[in-house]
Amino acid sequence: MSERVLQGHHLDTNFKSEELLRFPNDLYTQLKKDFPRNQVNLMRQAYTFASKAHDGQERMDGKPYISHPLEVARILVEMNMDVDSICAVSCMMSSRLQY
Repeated sequence: MSERVLQGHHLDTNFKSEELLRFPNDLYTQLKKDFPRNQVNLMRQAYTFASKAHDGQERMDGKPYISHPLEVARILVEMNMDVDSICAVSCMMSSRLQY
């Protein structure tokens, strides 16, 4: 992400597998059916990055901010989008739309 988006944030993007966040079970089950393991891991990396970038932030309704990109990811999986689109749209770009 650009420095303008995450000013003052220095996020590590090299996550060890044990550091990656787990998807909710229903989403993970669908991802395992639709994507090879390496692509599921790429989505977990994007999800982990986005979650760390928005740690402590809440939406107006009080839910953790990351809940919105996660729901966008679900929609994109249902639309049979490719892994790059899911990572980019759900975990990166949508994080800017609320501001």
